[in-house]
Amino acid sequence: MSILDLLSKLRNKDHFWWLLSSVLAVASVWIPSTPAYSLEVYYPVPLICLGVSSFIIGILQSRQIWIHAIFMVSSVCIFRFGLILIDGIKDPTSHNLMPFEILITAIFTFAIVFPSGFLGFFIRKVVRKRKNEF
Repeated sequence: MSILDLLSKLRNKDHFWWLLSSVLAVASVWIPSTPAYSLEVYYPVPLICLGVSSFIIGILQSRQIWIHAIFMVSSVCIFRFGLILIDGIKDPTSHNLMPFEILITAIFTFAIVFPSGFLGFFIRKVVRKRKNEF
């Protein structure tokens, strides 16, 4: 089974959208961060990219938007945890407040992902409602 076969099977299922939302979340936070080996959710550019990706998922997928938001928040936190583990292997004293770093990452990600995802969801609903009126 090739990757294209797998994607064609998942396209109509929620698993595909959950995977896409997780990948978009990590990419939108990791790519604009500087240096390349970091994950700074606290800077404006990664937050804007995360909000835009959540907004796009909210427009494209109208079902269970809260699950997509949970996947986005958890994937960013898991990625952050992985980077903290790698830093901890290099220098064991570098992240002595790791639980607070994960918590702050979750709070910042939650504060951006949920409102922007639901905004995209409501815009989709309004556009569909207006489209059906004409």
